[in-house]
Amino acid sequence: MKSYKQKKWNHFRNFELLDEGVKYEYKVEEGYFSQTLKFETIGFDEQISDKKPSSVKVGLVLSILFNIILFFLAFGNKFIDMDSPMSPTILLILAIVPLIIFKSSLQREHLKFIVGQQNLCFWYDKKYQADVDNFIAEIKDAKRKYMRKKYLVLNDYDEASAFKHRLNWLLVEKFIDESEHKEWLQKLENRKIIRGE
Repeated sequence: MKSYKQKKWNHFRNFELLDEGVKYEYKVEEGYFSQTLKFETIGFDEQISDKKPSSVKVGLVLSILFNIILFFLAFGNKFIDMDSPMSPTILLILAIVPLIIFKSSLQREHLKFIVGQQNLCFWYDKKYQADVDNFIAEIKDAKRKYMRKKYLVLNDYDEASAFKHRLNWLLVEKFIDESEHKEWLQKLENRKIIRGE
């Protein structure tokens, strides 16, 4: 899975694995956003959040719905001619639209984040959980391969102390394990002996 897409109503979150990071674009109530996050800025920590609508938002939506209902109870017969064949359709639309507004405005949101210098955010409702977890595993694997390819290289011009520092950082960040760490330290030592450093 090189890309992963989520959709809710007219909102979406799209993720695409690139060679050097993840392209992340999403559309929510606040607007449309797109950015590419470099692997260096994406962390390995995961965080789950359960976002509930604020009490102010709940009160406002309930007030609007209540006022719509009162308005049509009081004045509906003036606007709708019951003898017209369109009247049942209009009444149905007027009944459904407030319910859709109510449902979308007051919906709880389950989110999962990959936390780092820049966060990636996924919807994490039950229907998304398995796919999100699989895609996060792919991101982590791609990041590990990228970091190893970029930083686990011993060049002729590398200073021994700088390379040791880089090896220690790779070990701490879990891009290499203990045995690889020792193996690369041995390669560095062998290079010292050959070059007479």
